[in-house]
Amino acid sequence: MRSPPTRSRLALLVAAALGPFAQVAQAEWGRTARVVLPEATVIPVRLDTALSSATSLQGDWFTATVQSTQDGDAELPLGTQLRGQVAQVQRAADGQLGMLDVSFSQVLLANGQKLPAEGSLISLDEKNTQMSNGRLVATPTNRKSGDRTKFIAIGAGAGLVLGKLTKHTLEGALLGALAGYLYSESQNKVQPTDVAVAAGSVFGVRLDRELAYSASRAFVAARDRYRRVALAPAVDAPLADIRVVMNGRGVAFLDNKPLDNQGIVLVSLAPVMQEAQVPYNYDEGRQTVRVDTKAGALYLKVGRSYALLEGERENVETPALLRGGEVFVPLHFLALATEMPVLWDAGTRTVTLTSARPVAVALRDIRVIMDGRVLAFADNQPFEDHGLVLVQLAPVMSGAQVAYTYDAPSQTVVVGVPTGELHLKIGRSYALLEGERQDLETPAQVRGGEVFVPLHFLALATGTRVLWDSRSRIVTMTSPTHAAAGGEASPSLVVGAPSVRLTMRGVSF
Repeated sequence: MRSPPTRSRLALLVAAALGPFAQVAQAEWGRTARVVLPEATVIPVRLDTALSSATSLQGDWFTATVQSTQDGDAELPLGTQLRGQVAQVQRAADGQLGMLDVSFSQVLLANGQKLPAEGSLISLDEKNTQMSNGRLVATPTNRKSGDRTKFIAIGAGAGLVLGKLTKHTLEGALLGALAGYLYSESQNKVQPTDVAVAAGSVFGVRLDRELAYSASRAFVAARDRYRRVALAPAVDAPLADIRVVMNGRGVAFLDNKPLDNQGIVLVSLAPVMQEAQVPYNYDEGRQTVRVDTKAGALYLKVGRSYALLEGERENVETPALLRGGEVFVPLHFLALATEMPVLWDAGTRTVTLTSARPVAVALRDIRVIMDGRVLAFADNQPFEDHGLVLVQLAPVMSGAQVAYTYDAPSQTVVVGVPTGELHLKIGRSYALLEGERQDLETPAQVRGGEVFVPLHFLALATGTRVLWDSRSRIVTMTSPTHAAAGGEASPSLVVGAPSVRLTMRGVSF
């Protein structure tokens, strides 16, 4: 009986059939592998061009680039784009919110492959996504949903929401703060306005069917290594790693450092209340804190996951506890007690409290924090021009250790970035990255002989995630290295806003 051909014999037969193309074909087989991404896989992406419910039309096409800094740190190779289309537009009018519904139908790999796909918008928070075997996926309740996630406007200054509009509520997550959440004592009504999704905004795309593609074996090996790291047991960050900043000043905690309890931050109450100059009483016998706020008497009992404000129950994200004889409270209670917005940024592991400011704010009130460090600007402070922030370039580039040149006669900045050369000319509202136009929110300016640039350019030039918080008037810049050191391997927190009911671990605040 004739034995079946061996693998090597098959290769020879194929080579004979292919003739001069055999060597190339065999080389391709050896260099590539088939990758399969299951349905419900979530791909974090960054929007390439701005969208708006005021100007976008149903049927408009756009692209978003996969969030990746090196091969293996994402499900798709570096430079991959997802092509999307505007499915529905709702303009702000007659009391209704601006809204955009989008869908994704194509994957554009950097090697030229074009793959059909089915994808939809999803928020990158723990209610919607989770890690499974080293892969970010939609939670079971968000794998197939009749209430599609959409871009929704929630009012001037409040931010942009990825969320779902139902008959009774708007639930969602503040876009742009991938790993943070904002607490406030106020809950304002939603004000109708058009939604504007800026270029560079980060969100998730959920695959609604399996996606298969060919990738280099080098990429597959890098991806396997990255997933093995993601599956490795987490190492608890030291308690001293969490910082608390109030109105730009660090709060000292001596031995009772803030702590991270399964992703929820608790802070020693006494130093914060002292810094905020807010009196309070603690009854050791009843283990109860009392604070007299403008809204009335506020009570919190150690061990309970809620506070009482004028007798009304206020849920907090985790119970208060005693540690070393000190009372530790969750951040929502700090917001209620100090009547300040409280922002937790997991990237920099910094808690920021900011007291209310007058409407006319001096230019020097804008602060820039890079990887937890406050940058110094001497006399050339950041400023706000018609609601858009511009920052002096030199101190930021020095802090980020990124080289650049500025040619005064042509008024042109040139920065060498990993993807090529980035050019910016003063007075133009766009930059050029390897000849490709990158729209900016406002033109660069020269003031006092110094170059001031908008925040989007800073993100392009330094490779950092840049977040502007208009309430605290703080620009936060987080490098990929610092984010990784801080444990921000995947989104893990729900992001809220003062005009949206915050939901965390199934509990509304």
